[in-house]
Amino acid sequence: MFFKKTSSLEVEETDTRSGKDAIWMITSILFTFLLGGFVFWKSMNAGIQYLTTLVPLLLVIAFSGTYFYNKSADMRMFAAFTGLAAIGIALQVIIDAQYQVISEFSMVKYFAGLAIAIVLILMYRMIRKALNFNYTTYFLLVVAACLYIALLFFGKDTNGYGTTAWIKIGPVSLQLTDFAKITAILFYSSLFSARKTYSNRSILILSSIFFIVNFIGSVLIHELGSFYILYFLHLSMLYI
Repeated sequence: MFFKKTSSLEVEETDTRSGKDAIWMITSILFTFLLGGFVFWKSMNAGIQYLTTLVPLLLVIAFSGTYFYNKSADMRMFAAFTGLAAIGIALQVIIDAQYQVISEFSMVKYFAGLAIAIVLILMYRMIRKALNFNYTTYFLLVVAACLYIALLFFGKDTNGYGTTAWIKIGPVSLQLTDFAKITAILFYSSLFSARKTYSNRSILILSSIFFIVNFIGSVLIHELGSFYILYFLHLSMLYI
């Protein structure tokens, strides 16, 4: 009496979907191992560094994957997210091993980023609720503009490449364009929230303003690399 009765067809469809979801989680784990083999093939030193990150990465995939699986989340999206994270780590360790860089891969930074990711996952419900408010979309638009204004006046060129995408807070340097990417994800999540009733015209206007803000800001600080990511994110959110 406490559970809704379902037909045999509905149960069969649910079981099939759950099985496919489990395969996606297993696929993301196998992908990290295969990627490790590629990293070792490119560079032994990079492979050793990747191996040190593999254990915590697998733990995060296992625990967070189980959580999202039990919550009936989109496991294809989860697999894509973990795959991109693994590729990012692999590219970073390969670059550090083969090229002369100013800053090397740091386990401290890695675990700091991991901790931030865990905190954001734990705060998911609160963030999701905040994104449903009407003013959140406009607030994130202002945040994006403020990030570029801060970089325009206080940005530093830490790598000597001519871009002022970094800001120094004591001994710590932060690349604020990464926060601009996070702001973009939250902005589009808020804009396309199921609880909002923006017309197509309003969506086009707000997204275009956000796009222009990021374009002008990127040009002023000479950082078009991050803008290309925001450009394709803009197109994918509007047309895919």
